[in-house]
Amino acid sequence: MACDYPPYLLDKIVSRKFADTGGRAYELVRNFTWTNEHQNAVASDMADGGMSAQAAAKKWVEANKIVWKDWLPR
Repeated sequence: MACDYPPYLLDKIVSRKFADTGGRAYELVRNFTWTNEHQNAVASDMADGGMSAQAAAKKWVEANKIVWKDWLPR
């Protein structure tokens, strides 16, 4: 039984105004990527590990600086 998320492209939709005036915040949104593996790690910590969403997210952030640092505007 397939219990995983199907592969898909994450559509990031923003308003034209935000794209034109959002500056560094827009760059962050544009740079953001999220894989099934990222999602599964956080979801597993919540479902199987009993962690809150905040705690699971914090754990992921602390373990994946190499991933999210590339999201930050330069």
